[in-house]
Amino acid sequence: MEKVRTEEPRPALTIVVIAIAIFMTNLDTSIVNIALPEFTKIFHADTGEVSRVVLVYLLAMVSLLLVFGKVSDLKGSERIFTMGYAVFTLASVLCAFAPTLNFLILFRFFQGVGSAMFLATWGAVALKYIPSEMRGRAFGLITVFGGVGMAIGAPIGGLLIHYLSWKWIFLINLPIGIAAIVMIRYVLTKKHVPVDNHDRFDFPGAAFSVLGILSLFLVLNAGADFGWLSWKSIALFIFAFVFLILFYFREKRCASPLLNIHLLENKHVLFGYATAVIVVMILMGFNFLFPFFFDFVRHLDPAKTGFLLMTFPIVSILISPVSGYFCDKRSPRLVSLFALAFLIASTFIFVRFDLLTSYYLVIFSFLLFGVGLALFFTANTALVMSHATPGVEGMFTALLSAVTYLGASMGINFFEIFFSSGFPASTRSMAPENLPPDMLITGFMHASVFGIILAFLGFIAVLISKEKSKLTLST
Repeated sequence: MEKVRTEEPRPALTIVVIAIAIFMTNLDTSIVNIALPEFTKIFHADTGEVSRVVLVYLLAMVSLLLVFGKVSDLKGSERIFTMGYAVFTLASVLCAFAPTLNFLILFRFFQGVGSAMFLATWGAVALKYIPSEMRGRAFGLITVFGGVGMAIGAPIGGLLIHYLSWKWIFLINLPIGIAAIVMIRYVLTKKHVPVDNHDRFDFPGAAFSVLGILSLFLVLNAGADFGWLSWKSIALFIFAFVFLILFYFREKRCASPLLNIHLLENKHVLFGYATAVIVVMILMGFNFLFPFFFDFVRHLDPAKTGFLLMTFPIVSILISPVSGYFCDKRSPRLVSLFALAFLIASTFIFVRFDLLTSYYLVIFSFLLFGVGLALFFTANTALVMSHATPGVEGMFTALLSAVTYLGASMGINFFEIFFSSGFPASTRSMAPENLPPDMLITGFMHASVFGIILAFLGFIAVLISKEKSKLTLST
């Protein structure tokens, strides 16, 4: 008699498989930065050319998130998630053996494609395989792995380059990827059941989406280099606006849209996404400015600055599981409100940073900042994903990832603009190290005030938004 194989969900292993994917994505976002000087020597290229190794990876991720979100809803999140591991791992090996810089840039694009597959599907996989009563803790642990990947990228990359070679910053993904692919066969075992057999992929919408997001991402990242009023920046803004408008009207009329615009008519979903953009802007904006402040104002060497800036990532890693626990036991919305309160408190301290600020106060503010970030990212993911209905989980996950990466670009650029607004017009083209400390402090204060305003806007957005379970209880 043939034995019938019963497939039981394995939530712990599911969390591990997802966490490894997010870890690898964030690791390869940061680990390559440390190798850029090495690439200039090996490939005899300038800094502008090697910067494309970083930029093309991010471009692939951001521009294809919505595409893979829709494909995963049609074909199954498990299938696209597994393909993401295969594409990412193979592309990593190709990067390691790239014969020229152009080939390395090409293979990094494919690595970004694999990352887009991860980021567009992991939330849908989590909803399908992790019980609702433990999803908050799951999101917390996944956040921890993502934070660890981002935090250790530079030091691990430095060690690999120093003791082995630059190729190992890519080859390190090979055993991890193979192990995860083997594990997936025993974890993601459910068969995909399409919600609508007549659903079709929206090719025009995909084209408008990719071109619009690509143009917007390019101008946000390169606008400062081009000049915000240069013809290149203006052309990219126009392209982004036109294609995103075309995308909007296409999705309004399409029977099987890439992005269901009606989802954003739900104010709780819309404000959940908006808060994610705001907090990522705060995080990336201050991450960008802190090194300038501690180097050129307080005259710390890079090692001491790095030690200080490790404070809030470490706190975030430690607190994220706790955030997940409270999301499960209490409410993601309540946890998000506490998170924004911590961020408001920390930004109020940042605005007071000057030449005499005690390092005890600096560390205390970073502790508040880290707690706020840890509480927020776990809770906001749980809040937004609570509204995902069967058949559109990939769309929810992809959009959350897309707005996060766009928020990162917006944060760096807007904070830089407010920072520079503290300088007299005649000095804005000067390198920061040539400016007097008082001028830099004024610029940092202007950017910090902008951060306070953003944090308050985020708090208001969380007040408006609610998770789906709470809505059900109140109706």
